[in-house]
Amino acid sequence: MSEIIKIRFVIHKHEAEKAGLHYDFRFEKPENKNKLYSFALKFINFESGEKELMIDGGEHEHSWLDVEHKKIEEGEYGAGVITKIDGGVLDMNSDFEKGKKYSFEANSKYLKGKFTIFRISDSKIWQIYKK
Repeated sequence: MSEIIKIRFVIHKHEAEKAGLHYDFRFEKPENKNKLYSFALKFINFESGEKELMIDGGEHEHSWLDVEHKKIEEGEYGAGVITKIDGGVLDMNSDFEKGKKYSFEANSKYLKGKFTIFRISDSKIWQIYKK
């Protein structure tokens, strides 16, 4: 039987110069809480049964959980303005598949309900699904 792991997360609105407006969903890696998974997605308001593609933005430092507002200078990766719009704790199932599939429950401003995220084959593309 799976247990619940408390995982911190943050959602940043990212007004990127190249990629345009999107949202960065970052959460502690359950297998290494000193690092974060980071995903870019186009929207964050989910209804039951909806799916959305996410792009893996690579591993991020834990300090991103505390970023409220930041300007990333032109020429740097992700240049633009980042603003925190949501954050809190996810109740993640302990039966995750490291680097492939995670299920969690959330009750925050933008993430309400049960979700599963999973990698599509061996690519940098993932999908989030609201149950």
